[in-house]
Amino acid sequence: MRKTLKKYSAIPIIIVFVALVIINTLIYSSDNQSDAFADLSMNGYFTLSPVTKELVSSMDTDVYIYATENRTDSNSMVLYLLRAYARACDHLTVETIDPKTNSGLLAQFGIPSADMEYIAVTNKSKTRTKVFSADSLFVTDDNGNRTAFKGEQIITGAIQYVLSGVEQHVVLLSGHGETSASSISLFSDSLEDMGYVVDTQSANNLSLDSSSDMLFIISPRNDISETEAEYIKSFLSAGGRMIVFRDNTEIGIDGGLSTISGDMPNLTSILSSYGLSVNRDIVVANDSSGSSLRATRLVIGADATDGGIVIGECSSISVKESSGIKQTTLLSTGDSYHAKPVGSETLIYTKGDAVGPFVLGVLAEANGSKVALFSSSSFIDDNDISIVGNKSLALNVVSSLLKKDDVLTPAIKPLTVTNGISVNSFTRYMLLFLFVVVLPTVILVLGIIMWSRLVKS
Repeated sequence: MRKTLKKYSAIPIIIVFVALVIINTLIYSSDNQSDAFADLSMNGYFTLSPVTKELVSSMDTDVYIYATENRTDSNSMVLYLLRAYARACDHLTVETIDPKTNSGLLAQFGIPSADMEYIAVTNKSKTRTKVFSADSLFVTDDNGNRTAFKGEQIITGAIQYVLSGVEQHVVLLSGHGETSASSISLFSDSLEDMGYVVDTQSANNLSLDSSSDMLFIISPRNDISETEAEYIKSFLSAGGRMIVFRDNTEIGIDGGLSTISGDMPNLTSILSSYGLSVNRDIVVANDSSGSSLRATRLVIGADATDGGIVIGECSSISVKESSGIKQTTLLSTGDSYHAKPVGSETLIYTKGDAVGPFVLGVLAEANGSKVALFSSSSFIDDNDISIVGNKSLALNVVSSLLKKDDVLTPAIKPLTVTNGISVNSFTRYMLLFLFVVVLPTVILVLGIIMWSRLVKS
């Protein structure tokens, strides 16, 4: 019996030894760049998506990622993700830099302050660089709470830019009383999350690349000049893309309708060449009681909480078929709508008013160019872009016009662990509990059972 006891007495020791090795491998490697790192975060924050893996696996040039030293526990997520990039490709080098001893390098990257944490993605010669703050890799709600992690999306986009040098720009035209960029900041943020660069260009400084740029003209109050019109026509004839939001009418204080812009012959001529024009009227819902909204604030497709599109003060759009032009309706009403001409004193339907359906958004394509026209910009402003249907419509239209076949956009991952503890710290604590408490307890119980059986035998 003693031989039997001696034979099996080493088993618990072996099991404990193996468990400790596993603990050391999983926990220690989470703080180092070991290939044995195990991503046990709830949403795989530190696991690269297939599109990113495909990109880095095909790299044959060196890319360097510099991160200023981590000083907050929550931003440790960024470093764990960067280490995942370093493990995925020999041509990717990740380094942390101390702002106190590397001020020259920070200045070279144009990092504005050492008080914040930044990431710089660059090539070996540092001639092509993307710089962003660690905070920008998180999505926050209105209260400043972090709700999602978009680190991979932004870092992969930066790597792709460093490799290719290609950027796609959304250019907001200014100088004609357009809607301010600050009024659509949330929409602009969403575009940048998708990898676009959002710029504002004034009327006297318009410079567009037809192969990679899209022009936005948002609710101008004044017409573009003849020179600008000719430039835009040349841009479109070379295959350029443009979206025009032509807010045309508004309800006055007295309840009557008035125009908020003039005829704009130069802008109108561009739209007319695609068979498009905006009428001087306002579309009214015959029954808005179901939406609890004013009659001119339209809910199309579903209610606001169910992915519907909410858009206000729309005019109807006339679409004239023309040879060589493909026209596709992007947004339209049903039959239960009517249109009141400018100058009407009431919104109530009267005999002679046009009745639905009405076109509110349309896409026209000709000779490689694409022009989208909407009769209201309300659905992209900061007040309404958070509505699911509005955001989906706006981003889908941009994506369809400005193709991103070569631009990678890994998914944003929602955060599910809060209360000030990082996800990786959470997993380490769980591992410690599992291997230090649960597993030894199980081994002890099994050992007692085995011992008692061996003694009896």
